[in-house]
Amino acid sequence: MSSTSMSSLCKNSDSSNRKLNGSIESLSVSLDAIKRKLIANVFYAWLSHMRLMGFVRKHLKCLVMPKSGIECPETSGLTFERWNELFVKLSEEDRKRLDPTAIYQHVFYGGCTPSLRLQVWPYLLGLFSWSMSESEKCEKMQNLRETYETKRSEWMALEHSVQDMKSENDTAYSTLSSESNYNEFGKGLRPPDIEKFVEANLVENDIREQFDRLLETVQKDVVRCDRNHCFFSKDDSKGEENLSILRRVLLTYIWEHLEDGYTQGMCDLIAPILALLRLNNEPADNIEWTTYAYFSHHLKLRLSKLFTFADSNTQMDQNFASLKALVQIMDPGLIDHIQTYGDFTEFYFSYRWFLLDFKREFNYEDIFRIWETLFAAMHHISDRFELFIALALIHLYRDVIIQNRMEFTDVLKFFNERAERHEVGRILDLASQFVSKTQELVNISLDL
Repeated sequence: MSSTSMSSLCKNSDSSNRKLNGSIESLSVSLDAIKRKLIANVFYAWLSHMRLMGFVRKHLKCLVMPKSGIECPETSGLTFERWNELFVKLSEEDRKRLDPTAIYQHVFYGGCTPSLRLQVWPYLLGLFSWSMSESEKCEKMQNLRETYETKRSEWMALEHSVQDMKSENDTAYSTLSSESNYNEFGKGLRPPDIEKFVEANLVENDIREQFDRLLETVQKDVVRCDRNHCFFSKDDSKGEENLSILRRVLLTYIWEHLEDGYTQGMCDLIAPILALLRLNNEPADNIEWTTYAYFSHHLKLRLSKLFTFADSNTQMDQNFASLKALVQIMDPGLIDHIQTYGDFTEFYFSYRWFLLDFKREFNYEDIFRIWETLFAAMHHISDRFELFIALALIHLYRDVIIQNRMEFTDVLKFFNERAERHEVGRILDLASQFVSKTQELVNISLDL
Protein backbone atom coordinates (compact mmCIF):
# COMPACT_ATOMS: atom_id res chain seq x y z
CA MET A 1 0.00 0.00 0.00
CA SER A 2 1.39 3.39 -1.01
CA SER A 3 2.13 6.15 1.48
CA THR A 4 -0.62 8.24 -0.13
CA SER A 5 -3.19 5.53 0.52
CA MET A 6 -2.02 5.11 4.09
CA SER A 7 -2.28 8.83 4.69
CA SER A 8 -5.81 8.93 3.24
CA LEU A 9 -6.85 5.97 5.40
CA CYS A 10 -5.50 7.62 8.54
CA LYS A 11 -7.33 10.83 7.74
CA ASN A 12 -10.58 8.91 7.25
CA SER A 13 -9.99 7.06 10.51
CA ASP A 14 -9.33 10.28 12.39
CA SER A 15 -12.47 11.82 10.90
CA SER A 16 -14.53 8.80 11.92
CA ASN A 17 -13.10 8.92 15.43
CA ARG A 18 -13.91 12.60 15.73
CA LYS A 19 -17.48 11.97 14.55
CA LEU A 20 -17.80 9.06 16.98
CA ASN A 21 -16.42 11.11 19.84
CA GLY A 22 -18.77 13.92 18.91
CA SER A 23 -21.71 11.54 18.86
CA ILE A 24 -20.70 10.12 22.24
CA GLU A 25 -20.33 13.59 23.69
CA SER A 26 -23.70 14.61 22.24
CA LEU A 27 -25.28 11.45 23.62
CA SER A 28 -23.67 12.08 26.99
CA VAL A 29 -25.04 15.62 27.05
CA SER A 30 -28.49 14.33 26.13
CA LEU A 31 -28.31 11.65 28.79
CA ASP A 32 -27.20 14.21 31.37
CA ALA A 33 -30.12 16.45 30.38
CA ILE A 34 -32.55 13.53 30.66
CA LYS A 35 -31.00 12.59 33.99
CA ARG A 36 -31.34 16.15 35.31
CA LYS A 37 -34.93 16.32 34.06
CA LEU A 38 -35.79 13.01 35.71
CA ILE A 39 -34.20 14.13 38.96
CA ALA A 40 -36.08 17.43 38.75
CA ASN A 41 -39.34 15.63 38.04
CA VAL A 42 -38.79 13.28 40.96
CA PHE A 43 -37.89 16.20 43.20
CA TYR A 44 -40.94 18.23 42.22
CA ALA A 45 -43.15 15.17 42.57
CA TRP A 46 -41.68 14.60 46.04
CA LEU A 47 -42.11 18.28 46.89
CA SER A 48 -45.71 18.24 45.66
CA HIS A 49 -46.38 15.09 47.68
CA MET A 50 -44.85 16.61 50.81
CA ARG A 51 -46.93 19.75 50.37
CA LEU A 52 -50.02 17.59 49.94
CA MET A 53 -49.19 15.64 53.09
CA GLY A 54 -48.59 18.88 54.95
CA PHE A 55 -51.98 20.14 53.79
CA VAL A 56 -53.59 16.86 54.92
CA ARG A 57 -51.96 17.09 58.35
CA LYS A 58 -52.99 20.72 58.77
CA HIS A 59 -56.57 20.62 57.47
CA LEU A 60 -57.83 17.00 57.46
CA LYS A 61 -56.23 15.34 60.47
CA CYS A 62 -58.81 16.84 62.84
CA LEU A 63 -61.73 15.57 60.73
CA VAL A 64 -61.27 11.84 61.32
CA MET A 65 -60.38 9.44 64.09
CA PRO A 66 -57.30 7.22 63.61
CA LYS A 67 -58.00 4.13 61.55
CA SER A 68 -58.32 1.26 63.99
CA GLY A 69 -57.43 -1.58 61.66
CA ILE A 70 -60.69 -3.32 62.59
CA GLU A 71 -62.40 -4.53 59.44
CA CYS A 72 -65.78 -3.07 58.59
CA PRO A 73 -68.52 -5.62 59.30
CA GLU A 74 -70.63 -6.99 56.50
CA THR A 75 -73.91 -5.76 57.88
CA SER A 76 -77.46 -5.00 56.92
CA GLY A 77 -77.66 -2.77 59.98
CA LEU A 78 -78.58 -3.11 63.63
CA THR A 79 -81.41 -5.64 63.73
CA PHE A 80 -83.37 -6.90 66.74
CA GLU A 81 -81.28 -10.08 66.74
CA ARG A 82 -77.98 -8.18 66.81
CA TRP A 83 -79.29 -5.69 69.38
CA ASN A 84 -80.39 -8.52 71.68
CA GLU A 85 -77.08 -10.30 71.25
CA LEU A 86 -74.87 -7.25 71.69
CA PHE A 87 -76.77 -5.50 74.47
CA VAL A 88 -80.22 -6.61 75.67
CA LYS A 89 -79.14 -10.08 76.85
CA LEU A 90 -76.20 -8.69 78.83
CA SER A 91 -76.41 -8.51 82.60
CA GLU A 92 -76.06 -5.13 84.31
CA GLU A 93 -72.52 -6.06 85.34
CA ASP A 94 -71.59 -6.97 81.76
CA ARG A 95 -73.07 -3.71 80.50
CA LYS A 96 -70.71 -1.78 82.76
CA ARG A 97 -67.80 -3.37 80.89
CA LEU A 98 -69.40 -3.11 77.44
CA ASP A 99 -67.42 -1.82 74.47
CA PRO A 100 -70.21 -0.50 72.21
CA THR A 101 -68.00 -0.23 69.10
CA ALA A 102 -69.76 -3.11 67.34
CA ILE A 103 -73.15 -1.44 67.89
CA TYR A 104 -71.88 1.85 66.47
CA GLN A 105 -70.44 0.01 63.48
CA HIS A 106 -73.69 -1.76 62.62
CA VAL A 107 -75.62 1.52 62.85
CA PHE A 108 -72.99 3.41 60.86
CA TYR A 109 -72.67 0.91 58.02
CA GLY A 110 -76.25 -0.32 57.82
CA GLY A 111 -78.58 1.84 59.87
CA CYS A 112 -81.03 0.78 62.53
CA THR A 113 -84.21 -1.26 62.13
CA PRO A 114 -86.92 1.47 62.20
CA SER A 115 -88.97 -0.06 65.02
CA LEU A 116 -85.79 -0.37 67.11
CA ARG A 117 -84.87 3.32 67.03
CA LEU A 118 -86.58 4.34 70.26
CA GLN A 119 -84.49 1.74 72.10
CA VAL A 120 -81.18 2.64 70.44
CA TRP A 121 -81.30 6.40 69.87
CA PRO A 122 -81.18 7.37 73.58
CA TYR A 123 -77.74 5.73 73.72
CA LEU A 124 -76.57 7.24 70.44
CA LEU A 125 -77.67 10.70 71.60
CA GLY A 126 -76.01 10.38 75.00
CA LEU A 127 -79.34 10.49 76.79
CA PHE A 128 -78.34 7.19 78.43
CA SER A 129 -74.89 5.78 79.07
CA TRP A 130 -74.37 2.13 78.18
CA SER A 131 -73.66 1.21 81.81
CA MET A 132 -76.93 2.61 83.22
CA SER A 133 -79.22 0.28 85.12
CA GLU A 134 -82.96 0.27 84.45
CA SER A 135 -83.63 2.20 87.64
CA GLU A 136 -81.04 4.83 86.71
CA LYS A 137 -82.63 5.27 83.30
CA CYS A 138 -86.09 5.68 84.84
CA GLU A 139 -84.73 8.25 87.27
CA LYS A 140 -83.00 10.14 84.46
CA MET A 141 -86.18 10.30 82.39
CA GLN A 142 -88.26 11.35 85.39
CA ASN A 143 -85.82 14.20 86.10
CA LEU A 144 -85.96 15.28 82.45
CA ARG A 145 -89.75 15.26 82.56
CA GLU A 146 -89.88 17.37 85.73
CA THR A 147 -87.34 19.85 84.36
CA TYR A 148 -89.28 20.18 81.13
CA GLU A 149 -92.61 20.74 82.87
CA THR A 150 -91.06 23.35 85.20
CA LYS A 151 -89.50 25.31 82.33
CA ARG A 152 -92.69 25.09 80.30
CA SER A 153 -94.73 26.45 83.21
CA GLU A 154 -92.33 29.39 83.56
CA TRP A 155 -92.63 30.64 80.00
CA MET A 156 -96.36 29.96 79.86
CA ALA A 157 -96.81 32.19 82.91
CA LEU A 158 -94.77 34.87 81.16
CA GLU A 159 -96.87 34.44 78.02
CA HIS A 160 -100.03 35.08 80.05
CA SER A 161 -98.35 38.14 81.56
CA VAL A 162 -97.53 39.46 78.09
CA GLN A 163 -101.10 38.92 76.95
CA ASP A 164 -102.46 40.62 80.07
CA MET A 165 -100.24 43.64 79.53
CA LYS A 166 -101.40 43.95 75.93
CA SER A 167 -105.02 43.99 77.07
CA GLU A 168 -104.52 46.89 79.50
CA ASN A 169 -106.06 50.12 78.25
CA ASP A 170 -104.58 53.58 78.03
CA THR A 171 -106.61 54.76 81.01
CA ALA A 172 -104.71 52.41 83.31
CA TYR A 173 -101.38 53.74 82.03
CA SER A 174 -102.48 57.35 82.36
CA THR A 175 -103.70 56.69 85.90
CA LEU A 176 -100.39 55.13 86.88
CA SER A 177 -98.51 58.06 85.41
CA SER A 178 -100.59 60.74 87.17
CA GLU A 179 -98.98 62.92 89.81
CA SER A 180 -101.19 61.64 92.62
CA ASN A 181 -100.27 58.04 91.92
CA TYR A 182 -96.65 58.94 91.55
CA ASN A 183 -96.72 60.51 94.99
CA GLU A 184 -98.48 57.45 96.43
CA PHE A 185 -95.90 55.22 94.77
CA GLY A 186 -93.10 57.21 96.38
CA LYS A 187 -94.41 57.07 99.90
CA GLY A 188 -92.36 54.90 102.22
CA LEU A 189 -89.58 54.32 99.66
CA ARG A 190 -86.16 55.86 100.02
CA PRO A 191 -84.24 56.84 96.81
CA PRO A 192 -82.05 53.65 96.80
CA ASP A 193 -85.19 51.50 97.18
CA ILE A 194 -86.84 53.30 94.29
CA GLU A 195 -83.76 52.78 92.10
CA LYS A 196 -83.68 49.04 92.83
CA PHE A 197 -87.40 48.74 92.18
CA VAL A 198 -87.14 50.58 88.87
CA GLU A 199 -84.07 48.56 87.82
CA ALA A 200 -85.79 45.24 88.60
CA ASN A 201 -88.84 46.30 86.62
CA LEU A 202 -86.70 47.38 83.68
CA VAL A 203 -85.00 43.95 83.58
CA GLU A 204 -88.36 42.18 83.84
CA ASN A 205 -89.84 44.35 81.11
CA ASP A 206 -86.82 43.72 78.89
CA ILE A 207 -87.24 39.94 79.24
CA ARG A 208 -90.98 40.28 78.65
CA GLU A 209 -90.46 42.32 75.49
CA GLN A 210 -87.77 39.94 74.22
CA PHE A 211 -89.97 36.91 74.79
CA ASP A 212 -92.95 38.66 73.21
CA ARG A 213 -90.94 39.15 70.01
CA LEU A 214 -89.86 35.51 70.11
CA LEU A 215 -93.46 34.35 70.52
CA GLU A 216 -94.47 36.10 67.32
CA THR A 217 -91.48 34.78 65.35
CA VAL A 218 -91.89 31.21 66.57
CA GLN A 219 -95.61 31.19 65.80
CA LYS A 220 -94.96 32.25 62.20
CA ASP A 221 -92.36 29.51 61.71
CA VAL A 222 -94.31 26.74 63.42
CA VAL A 223 -97.40 27.13 61.24
CA ARG A 224 -95.18 26.81 58.15
CA CYS A 225 -93.21 23.81 59.38
CA ASP A 226 -93.61 20.73 57.16
CA ARG A 227 -97.25 21.48 56.38
CA ASN A 228 -97.08 19.09 53.42
CA HIS A 229 -96.25 16.21 55.76
CA CYS A 230 -99.26 14.29 57.03
CA PHE A 231 -98.22 14.69 60.68
CA PHE A 232 -98.56 18.48 60.49
CA SER A 233 -101.30 18.82 57.90
CA LYS A 234 -104.68 20.36 58.70
CA ASP A 235 -106.22 17.28 57.08
CA ASP A 236 -104.69 14.99 59.71
CA SER A 237 -106.68 14.43 62.90
CA LYS A 238 -103.59 15.15 64.99
CA GLY A 239 -102.08 17.81 62.72
CA GLU A 240 -102.98 20.81 64.89
CA GLU A 241 -102.11 18.93 68.08
CA ASN A 242 -98.67 18.09 66.68
CA LEU A 243 -98.08 21.73 65.75
CA SER A 244 -99.03 22.76 69.30
CA ILE A 245 -96.57 20.23 70.74
CA LEU A 246 -93.89 21.47 68.37
CA ARG A 247 -94.52 25.06 69.49
CA ARG A 248 -94.37 24.22 73.21
CA VAL A 249 -91.19 22.17 72.85
CA LEU A 250 -89.52 24.93 70.86
CA LEU A 251 -90.52 27.71 73.26
CA THR A 252 -89.39 25.66 76.26
CA TYR A 253 -85.96 25.22 74.70
CA ILE A 254 -85.76 28.93 73.82
CA TRP A 255 -86.79 29.92 77.35
CA GLU A 256 -84.09 27.67 78.81
CA HIS A 257 -81.49 29.23 76.45
CA LEU A 258 -82.86 32.75 76.24
CA GLU A 259 -79.39 34.28 75.90
CA ASP A 260 -79.01 32.58 72.50
CA GLY A 261 -82.42 33.65 71.22
CA TYR A 262 -84.11 31.81 68.38
CA THR A 263 -82.56 30.57 65.16
CA GLN A 264 -84.90 30.00 62.24
CA GLY A 265 -85.05 26.32 61.39
CA MET A 266 -85.11 24.91 64.92
CA CYS A 267 -88.61 23.56 64.31
CA ASP A 268 -87.18 21.57 61.37
CA LEU A 269 -85.12 19.58 63.88
CA ILE A 270 -88.03 18.95 66.24
CA ALA A 271 -90.60 17.84 63.65
CA PRO A 272 -88.90 14.54 62.59
CA ILE A 273 -88.33 13.58 66.23
CA LEU A 274 -91.99 14.14 67.04
CA ALA A 275 -92.94 12.10 63.97
CA LEU A 276 -90.57 9.30 65.04
CA LEU A 277 -92.27 9.06 68.43
CA ARG A 278 -95.71 9.06 66.81
CA LEU A 279 -94.68 6.37 64.31
CA ASN A 280 -93.45 4.13 67.12
CA ASN A 281 -96.61 4.61 69.21
CA GLU A 282 -94.96 6.35 72.14
CA PRO A 283 -97.57 6.85 74.92
CA ALA A 284 -99.37 10.17 74.52
CA ASP A 285 -98.34 11.39 78.00
CA ASN A 286 -94.67 10.94 77.13
CA ILE A 287 -94.53 12.34 73.60
CA GLU A 288 -94.03 16.03 74.38
CA TRP A 289 -91.27 15.89 76.99
CA THR A 290 -89.55 12.96 75.25
CA THR A 291 -89.49 15.01 72.03
CA TYR A 292 -87.84 17.78 74.04
CA ALA A 293 -85.28 15.37 75.53
CA TYR A 294 -84.29 14.00 72.11
CA PHE A 295 -84.21 17.46 70.52
CA SER A 296 -82.11 19.09 73.24
CA HIS A 297 -79.63 16.20 73.25
CA HIS A 298 -79.42 16.31 69.44
CA LEU A 299 -78.46 19.98 69.62
CA LYS A 300 -76.03 19.38 72.47
CA LEU A 301 -74.34 16.46 70.70
CA ARG A 302 -74.22 17.78 67.16
CA LEU A 303 -75.22 21.42 66.70
CA SER A 304 -74.77 23.35 69.93
CA LYS A 305 -72.19 25.77 68.51
CA LEU A 306 -74.37 26.57 65.50
CA PHE A 307 -77.26 27.54 67.77
CA THR A 308 -75.15 29.41 70.33
CA PHE A 309 -75.07 33.14 69.67
CA ALA A 310 -71.38 33.57 70.50
CA ASP A 311 -70.12 30.63 68.39
CA SER A 312 -72.51 30.25 65.45
CA ASN A 313 -70.64 32.27 62.81
CA THR A 314 -67.24 30.87 63.77
CA GLN A 315 -68.44 27.27 63.63
CA MET A 316 -70.15 27.73 60.27
CA ASP A 317 -67.01 29.32 58.81
CA GLN A 318 -65.01 26.31 60.04
CA ASN A 319 -67.46 24.01 58.27
CA PHE A 320 -67.07 25.90 54.99
CA ALA A 321 -63.26 25.90 55.28
CA SER A 322 -63.08 22.17 56.06
CA LEU A 323 -65.42 21.30 53.19
CA LYS A 324 -63.29 23.37 50.83
CA ALA A 325 -60.16 21.53 52.01
CA LEU A 326 -61.82 18.15 51.41
CA VAL A 327 -62.93 19.08 47.89
CA GLN A 328 -59.42 20.38 47.09
CA ILE A 329 -57.95 17.00 47.98
CA MET A 330 -60.68 14.69 46.70
CA ASP A 331 -61.82 16.56 43.58
CA PRO A 332 -59.33 19.23 42.37
CA GLY A 333 -61.07 19.29 38.97
CA LEU A 334 -64.24 20.59 40.59
CA ILE A 335 -62.29 23.28 42.43
CA ASP A 336 -60.85 24.41 39.07
CA HIS A 337 -64.38 24.69 37.66
CA ILE A 338 -65.62 26.62 40.69
CA GLN A 339 -62.77 29.11 40.44
CA THR A 340 -63.46 29.56 36.73
CA TYR A 341 -67.19 30.17 37.08
CA GLY A 342 -67.56 32.79 39.76
CA ASP A 343 -65.29 31.35 42.48
CA PHE A 344 -67.82 30.14 45.03
CA THR A 345 -65.18 28.08 46.82
CA GLU A 346 -66.52 29.18 50.20
CA PHE A 347 -69.42 26.73 49.61
CA TYR A 348 -72.07 29.00 51.11
CA PHE A 349 -74.75 26.97 49.31
CA SER A 350 -74.20 24.25 51.95
CA TYR A 351 -75.26 26.55 54.82
CA ARG A 352 -78.59 24.89 55.54
CA TRP A 353 -77.03 21.41 55.21
CA PHE A 354 -74.86 22.06 58.23
CA LEU A 355 -77.36 24.14 60.20
CA LEU A 356 -80.12 21.51 60.05
CA ASP A 357 -78.09 18.28 59.76
CA PHE A 358 -79.45 17.86 56.19
CA LYS A 359 -83.05 17.74 57.38
CA ARG A 360 -84.42 19.63 54.37
CA GLU A 361 -82.38 17.57 51.90
CA PHE A 362 -84.02 14.21 52.71
CA ASN A 363 -87.50 12.87 53.46
CA TYR A 364 -88.33 11.73 56.99
CA GLU A 365 -87.37 8.07 56.67
CA ASP A 366 -84.09 9.01 55.01
CA ILE A 367 -83.28 11.73 57.54
CA PHE A 368 -83.67 9.19 60.34
CA ARG A 369 -81.01 7.13 58.55
CA ILE A 370 -78.77 10.18 58.06
CA TRP A 371 -79.06 11.27 61.68
CA GLU A 372 -78.38 7.89 63.25
CA THR A 373 -75.35 7.52 60.99
CA LEU A 374 -74.08 10.90 62.17
CA PHE A 375 -74.71 9.94 65.81
CA ALA A 376 -72.85 6.63 65.43
CA ALA A 377 -70.00 8.21 63.44
CA MET A 378 -69.20 10.55 66.33
CA HIS A 379 -68.27 7.56 68.49
CA HIS A 380 -66.69 5.45 65.79
CA ILE A 381 -65.04 7.20 62.86
CA SER A 382 -65.51 10.99 62.78
CA ASP A 383 -67.29 13.65 64.79
CA ARG A 384 -67.37 15.74 61.60
CA PHE A 385 -69.02 13.18 59.36
CA GLU A 386 -71.46 15.82 58.11
CA LEU A 387 -68.56 17.17 56.04
CA PHE A 388 -68.21 13.86 54.23
CA ILE A 389 -71.95 13.69 53.55
CA ALA A 390 -71.70 17.21 52.11
CA LEU A 391 -68.70 16.13 50.02
CA ALA A 392 -70.66 13.09 48.78
CA LEU A 393 -73.62 15.29 47.78
CA ILE A 394 -71.34 17.61 45.81
CA HIS A 395 -69.35 14.79 44.22
CA LEU A 396 -72.47 12.88 43.18
CA TYR A 397 -73.56 15.82 41.03
CA ARG A 398 -70.13 17.18 40.08
CA ASP A 399 -70.48 16.20 36.41
CA VAL A 400 -73.84 17.99 36.20
CA ILE A 401 -72.29 21.09 37.78
CA ILE A 402 -69.28 21.07 35.43
CA GLN A 403 -71.09 20.16 32.20
CA ASN A 404 -73.71 22.86 32.75
CA ARG A 405 -71.07 25.42 33.76
CA MET A 406 -73.01 26.25 36.88
CA GLU A 407 -72.32 29.36 38.90
CA PHE A 408 -73.16 29.88 42.59
CA THR A 409 -76.84 30.73 42.08
CA ASP A 410 -77.23 27.79 39.68
CA VAL A 411 -75.77 25.37 42.22
CA LEU A 412 -77.94 26.77 45.01
CA LYS A 413 -81.07 26.45 42.88
CA PHE A 414 -80.08 22.96 41.72
CA PHE A 415 -79.71 21.57 45.24
CA ASN A 416 -82.92 23.27 46.40
CA GLU A 417 -84.78 21.54 43.57
CA ARG A 418 -83.13 18.19 44.33
CA ALA A 419 -84.22 18.30 48.00
CA GLU A 420 -85.79 15.03 49.23
CA ARG A 421 -84.87 13.30 45.95
CA HIS A 422 -81.38 12.08 46.83
CA GLU A 423 -80.48 8.37 47.08
CA VAL A 424 -79.61 8.13 50.76
CA GLY A 425 -77.82 4.77 50.45
CA ARG A 426 -75.60 6.01 47.65
CA ILE A 427 -74.81 9.24 49.50
CA LEU A 428 -73.80 7.41 52.68
CA ASP A 429 -71.71 4.86 50.77
CA LEU A 430 -69.81 7.68 49.06
CA ALA A 431 -69.35 9.51 52.36
CA SER A 432 -67.98 6.33 53.97
CA GLN A 433 -65.51 5.89 51.12
CA PHE A 434 -64.34 9.48 51.47
CA VAL A 435 -63.86 9.23 55.22
CA SER A 436 -61.89 5.98 54.79
CA LYS A 437 -59.68 7.57 52.13
CA THR A 438 -59.10 10.57 54.38
CA GLN A 439 -58.05 8.29 57.22
CA GLU A 440 -55.55 6.60 54.92
CA LEU A 441 -54.12 9.94 53.77
CA VAL A 442 -53.80 11.13 57.35
CA ASN A 443 -52.01 7.92 58.37
CA ILE A 444 -49.57 8.30 55.45
CA SER A 445 -48.93 11.95 56.30
CA LEU A 446 -48.17 11.09 59.92
CA ASP A 447 -45.68 8.38 58.90
CA LEU A 448 -43.52 10.83 56.94
